[in-house]
Amino acid sequence: MKSKFAEEGKIRSALGIIFLPVLVYGWIWAAIGAPIKLWAYYSVNEYWSQEYRLSRVKGCGSDYENGCARLTLVDLGTNQTHSIRWYIDKSSLMKLEKKQINVIGEKGYFGYIVNGLEW
Repeated sequence: MKSKFAEEGKIRSALGIIFLPVLVYGWIWAAIGAPIKLWAYYSVNEYWSQEYRLSRVKGCGSDYENGCARLTLVDLGTNQTHSIRWYIDKSSLMKLEKKQINVIGEKGYFGYIVNGLEW
């Protein structure tokens, strides 16, 4: 009987060593990953819309981005400038320079994501 318990102890210790990384990963996920996922779930996808003045429109300047336009937007309230790249309607945006446009987006993990422009 003693040898049977000794054999089971070796199996348990071998399985313990194999599953120890899984337990450590689970503990780290529960301590760090789960709160971040909960925070993101309750704070992301807040939609926003704000009016800006389109101060400058120019091309991105690289060969593989022919349809890209670099937009410089000026906040009407604070006069802060923001720069974004936009890949849709480059020719239409060139005509709207120095005019007001409405920027529509949503709050993301690391800032705001622009989903659309209205003029």
